[in-house]
Amino acid sequence: MICTHCGKEIQNGITFCPYCGSAVNNAKENTKMKKHNPAKVLAPIAAVAVVAAGGWAFANRTPTIDVSKYMTLSADGYNTVGKLNISFDTEKLEKDYGKQITTRFKKQMKNLKDDTYGLSSLTASLYDGYETDLFAETCATGSADKTKNLSNGDVVTYTWDDNSDEAEEAFGVKVKYSDITYTVSGLASVNTFDAFDGVDVEFSGISPDGRATVNSLPTAAEAQGLYYTLDENSGLSNGDTVTLTVHSNRDDFSDCIDKYGAMPQATEKTFTVEGLNEYVTSADTLSDSVLVSLQNQAEDVFKSYAAQRFSNGQTFKGMTYLGNYILTPKNKDSGATRTASSSRIR
Repeated sequence: MICTHCGKEIQNGITFCPYCGSAVNNAKENTKMKKHNPAKVLAPIAAVAVVAAGGWAFANRTPTIDVSKYMTLSADGYNTVGKLNISFDTEKLEKDYGKQITTRFKKQMKNLKDDTYGLSSLTASLYDGYETDLFAETCATGSADKTKNLSNGDVVTYTWDDNSDEAEEAFGVKVKYSDITYTVSGLASVNTFDAFDGVDVEFSGISPDGRATVNSLPTAAEAQGLYYTLDENSGLSNGDTVTLTVHSNRDDFSDCIDKYGAMPQATEKTFTVEGLNEYVTSADTLSDSVLVSLQNQAEDVFKSYAAQRFSNGQTFKGMTYLGNYILTPKNKDSGATRTASSSRIR
């Protein structure tokens, strides 16, 4: 150690300087040594460094966004014809992740600049300030299995599209999806009426080219403003079925409800095609009486021919029935079928 009076180096731990006799203050010197202890000086610096490193790691951690938390399903309208409402809360998403989405989107677009010939930079500028909206439009999409004609108690399932790749490539974030199940409730009940009372379907023509027309004279006053359509109205055969559907100017019949306080209790009715005449397509369909009639007609035609054309002692003595055959045109649209009998002439 150094004497503070004469400046000469002396041994540690002595009380008086051997050169000048001055008292040595060991306590003060020890205090100075403590203040300059490098271990204690570096300790807080190291602690600050650890905190800074932890903060950097936290800031650069890729966030995972559960988009299901921002989706709400609801229904409105009337029971049996309710409509599904799908609402995504972009404002809440902006509060929760808006800054991270914006920062990471711009960074991703900057990194993609060379690969997209500058289009990524253009995209970033076009959506400046609307990055969260863009995220919702591209990464939070899906569909519901039923959106209309809802009744109280119906269960609707909303299934998400898998846009995880787009989320990471364009926005630098991860997304998590969970299907949403919603049970319809709260739809108002209304009175109903029979919209098909007095409405009938008439069939005409020949099978298999029959036609159907609607005789729409509904008896219910509430049905006067409605209209009806058929799913099939031509090319019909006996035994076919056609479906008649009633419509209003609005899909949910709310105009009818507003005017009459009621709606159709059913919107569809099925009718079976019947009563059409039929072309013969098989000999098996010929009754005995029809077959005899054809035979008699064939004999009459030939007798007339013999009376006009036979000469030189030719006489017609009779005919023997051998069988029949059916001619059907290749073009089915013509609807023509011929039945012929084959006979032996004597």
